[in-house]
Amino acid sequence: MEDARRSYGTALRAYGAALYRAGQFKEAVATPEEAGPYFTPRAWDRLFLAMARQHEGEDAKARDEFDEAVRAITAAGEARTKDSRWFNWHEQVEVQALRREAETLLGVAR
Repeated sequence: MEDARRSYGTALRAYGAALYRAGQFKEAVATPEEAGPYFTPRAWDRLFLAMARQHEGEDAKARDEFDEAVRAITAAGEARTKDSRWFNWHEQVEVQALRREAETLLGVAR
């Protein structure tokens, strides 16, 4: 049962990202809330949510999500180290690209 719940949460995460890419920002904001009970949000999720909120005109909430993502990125460390919290090396690479995209959209200086 736990595997099914985790799989459902993972599917919702991907669905939320797809909704964002499709320009359905309101739905993209709602989806992570539905996934919450099944999967703890990671930096990837928070960056998509920050960008969707920015498109919805929720500037303060967008910045809060972005800041949470940055904290998660910092806490995760380097993917190649023993104590890393990344699932794998390509999660870190994907998140770095999403972070640059979010910084541009939100007007965040690096």
